[in-house]
Amino acid sequence: MKKCLVTVLPLVWIVFLLTGNLHAQISIKDIRSGTDLVEVNSISTGVSNVYITDSLSRNSLGISDVNKATVLHTASFEIALNIENVQNILKVLYSSMQGQSLSNITFKKLNATNQVVEQRNYSPVTVKEIVFPGLDAVSKEPARARITIQGQNLSFDNKGYGTSKNSHSKTATINAFAILIDGMTTNWISRISSLRIVPASEREYLFFSLEFLKEDIMQWYDWLNTVYTTATGSPVPRNVSIKLTNQTMKNDMVYIELPQVEIVSISSSNDPNSIPKTTVLLRTTQNPVIN
Repeated sequence: MKKCLVTVLPLVWIVFLLTGNLHAQISIKDIRSGTDLVEVNSISTGVSNVYITDSLSRNSLGISDVNKATVLHTASFEIALNIENVQNILKVLYSSMQGQSLSNITFKKLNATNQVVEQRNYSPVTVKEIVFPGLDAVSKEPARARITIQGQNLSFDNKGYGTSKNSHSKTATINAFAILIDGMTTNWISRISSLRIVPASEREYLFFSLEFLKEDIMQWYDWLNTVYTTATGSPVPRNVSIKLTNQTMKNDMVYIELPQVEIVSISSSNDPNSIPKTTVLLRTTQNPVIN
């Protein structure tokens, strides 16, 4: 860590001298491919693509106030959307985003025999973002959610902790999904954009889009045309639910309810070399419900 700081500090001084920016920040980034598990409230699951940033932020303090600097510990990671443990972990993370306290999150690194050889503990934890993958009826890519957290404190433990086995249950794919919208036919929807969920205090709207064949277009124009023709001139909201399932479409992996959704726009493609598609942009100010 000290060697990295020696390399980075001169760059911070250069930025400060050129810009006079008192919000200087030192970031030490580590992509930890060896991290195998994440543990939340004693529930663990496999984790991948972990990206860690430990930042020394002086905020509005002078550059010489080293002892008063604030260290921010941030980690983003992906978890496979399978039925084993993930549903409970997502509920805990999302509840934390809504204001419930989350005391700690632990990343565990395993050796070849699945023994825990290192632990990286964040406490207390704030969940900054949960991103669900875009869904595509013709793709068989695995479905993974990306989560970003921030810990006030960081500690390491390199002692052995016996064996922690990774999750090997089959991962959902992004083509196994269903969507329901009040009063609408949704059989022809072939794509749903990713859902980026942040704390309500940090957003005004949650936007997402749907794509479908043009043959299904008229009901969407009916919805759009009635938005501002009501007696009050207010948007007409509908409730939307999206679920990721296993390949048999019988078991739900993740179920997301989006209340009071409004239609924003409709756009269509007329490329003669491809199948005509229509994209509808939707939004909601309400907090999603994740089950």
